[in-house]
Amino acid sequence: TSDDLTARLTLRNCKIHDGGTSLDLDHAIYLATPENIIENCEIYNWTSHGIHVYGGNLMSGHRIFKNTIHGVATGIGIYGGGDQLIYNNVIYHSWLGFRAKSYGAIGIIGLYNNIIEDSYISPNGGGIGVLGEVSAAFQSFNVRNNIISNSALMAESYAMSLGGARDHQLVSNTPGYVNASLHDYHLNMSSPAIDAGVDLSGLFNAFDKDGIVRPRGSAWDIGAYEF
Repeated sequence: TSDDLTARLTLRNCKIHDGGTSLDLDHAIYLATPENIIENCEIYNWTSHGIHVYGGNLMSGHRIFKNTIHGVATGIGIYGGGDQLIYNNVIYHSWLGFRAKSYGAIGIIGLYNNIIEDSYISPNGGGIGVLGEVSAAFQSFNVRNNIISNSALMAESYAMSLGGARDHQLVSNTPGYVNASLHDYHLNMSSPAIDAGVDLSGLFNAFDKDGIVRPRGSAWDIGAYEF
């Protein structure tokens, strides 16, 4: 059920944990070349980013999906490039779930069917952050079908004036997980995320984080897992 993609670098089924000393510089995965795939890795207990993409306009074409990231400062950060697809990831117990900031123009970013849980450890943390002073540098910032639970929605400026679609989110302290205390973020039968998403099969293969075909009901579920 992996997406049929080619890449310069593929990291798949990795476990990366317990490292770093610098909040600003020590990232578990640092991508400074374009067109890389990070799939189905678990990243935890790291001082800075779980996954960090940096390097200006040419850092494009990354596919980051089906990863579990927790106990980090920032789950995933995109700081350049475009054509970035981030989907079916679970991020929890972080200061900030996802962050985007421009060092040079940023093209299209897609943040789809992710779960960001318990991401507000400090007053400036939250689910998703886009640094407001660089909002004009973004071509399109798309945020769809994500669950943001027990988190501040936006840590900094969401930059709602950006192009792109931002809809079909579930922002709730009661999203209907099977057992959040045990980090089981599958949906229970009463979850409002069931059949509440938009069809994104034109962007990536229609599988959830477990490899289940979407949709199983009348529509896609919101979040990383189909019920």
